[in-house]
Amino acid sequence: MERKAELSINLIVIIVIALLILVVIVFIFGGRSGEFGRATQCISLGGQCVSSQFDCATTDYLRDAQGRNPCASNQYCCPATYVRR
Repeated sequence: MERKAELSINLIVIIVIALLILVVIVFIFGGRSGEFGRATQCISLGGQCVSSQFDCATTDYLRDAQGRNPCASNQYCCPATYVRR
């Protein structure tokens, strides 16, 4: 009986450690996938994320339905026709 109890406690400990590792991995890589999603949202609005205001020939940047910038915080969603190459 003690052998079964040891096995189940060991199994629980291993599962908890594995879940913690999984949470850490998701936390590390989760932020980067968000940046990709924001750039995709800008493209779906007909724009392109640019890193400088000087890369866009207008200051009328695109916004999502909630009025937020769909690009990363240091970028602008410039309408595709106004992107300077």
